[in-house]
Amino acid sequence: MSALRIAFIADIHANLPALEAVVADLHMQAPDAVYHLGDLVNRCPWPGEVVDLIAAAGWAGIYGNHDHVVARLHTPENRAPFTDRDRFRDLWWTAGALMASQLKYLYDLPETLQLEFPGAPALRLIHGMPGNCYWGLYGGSPDAELAQQVASVAEPVVVSAHTHRPLDRQVDRWRLFNPGSVGMPYNEDPRAQYCLLDLVMGVDGLTWQPTFRQVAYDRDLLPVAFYAGDFAVGMGPLLELNLRTALSGHAYISDFGYWLRDQSPALKADLGQAVSDYLARHGPGQWAFELA
Repeated sequence: MSALRIAFIADIHANLPALEAVVADLHMQAPDAVYHLGDLVNRCPWPGEVVDLIAAAGWAGIYGNHDHVVARLHTPENRAPFTDRDRFRDLWWTAGALMASQLKYLYDLPETLQLEFPGAPALRLIHGMPGNCYWGLYGGSPDAELAQQVASVAEPVVVSAHTHRPLDRQVDRWRLFNPGSVGMPYNEDPRAQYCLLDLVMGVDGLTWQPTFRQVAYDRDLLPVAFYAGDFAVGMGPLLELNLRTALSGHAYISDFGYWLRDQSPALKADLGQAVSDYLARHGPGQWAFELA
C-alpha cells in the first residue's frame, strides 16, 4: 500500500453522468485527496450540476480556459473574440445556465496550485501551459519543446490538463502527468478518464506512480439530454460536434475550432454551413489540426 494516494480529474465539460461514474470509482479507490484541473463547464448540458458537485465535495482545483471565459462573459473583463455571441454560443448558453453563486465559484478558482507532501516530490498544477490555460502540453511534442514550455516551473512534477489525453512523460528534470478527460476524452476511448498518483519508494527515493483509470458510464443518456429543451437551441450547430466528441472519444469540437480560425469571415458568421463543410472534409484520420 502506498504512503499517500491523490487523484486528479480534469476536463469534465459539464458531463454529469461521466463525473458521477468517476465519483463512484473514486469511492472505491479511496484516495487521500482529490484535485481538479479545470474545464468543469461548457459543451454538455449539466454545467450547474457539475459545479455544485465539485463545490460540495470540497475538492481544491484551478480554472480551465472554459471556466475562465464563462465566468467573465457578463463582466467588464470579457474581451473579443468571446463577445461574439453566435460564434461562441456554447459559452454564452453555459453562462446563462449558471447561477450567480456558480459563476462566482468559477471566477474565484486560482490559475495554479502547488502541492507539497512530506518527503514527496512537489507538484505544480496547471490547466494548460504555465501562464497560458489556452494551450496544452502535448505528449507528441519533442523533449526540447516541452522542456521550454515548462522551464518556468520550479517543482519537479507538473500535472496539467487541456489536451484531453492521458500523459506520463519524463522531460529533463520534470515529470509530466495529464489525467485525461472525464467528460470528453480525445484518445479514442470515450470512457470517463482520470488519474491516481501513489507515493511509493523508488530507486532514488519517494516517487509518484500513476494509475490511469477508465470508467464506463451510460453514454445513451447524452443524446437524450443534448436534444432536450433550451440546450439544443442554445448550442445550435455546435451540438452535433460536441455530441460526437463525447460519444466517440474523438476531438471533433476542438479540431473544428482550430479549422474555423482559418476560414473566411462569411463562413465564420454561418456556423451551420461551417459545421456542414467541416464534417464533409474532416474526421478520424482526416483531422484539420495535426494534434487532433
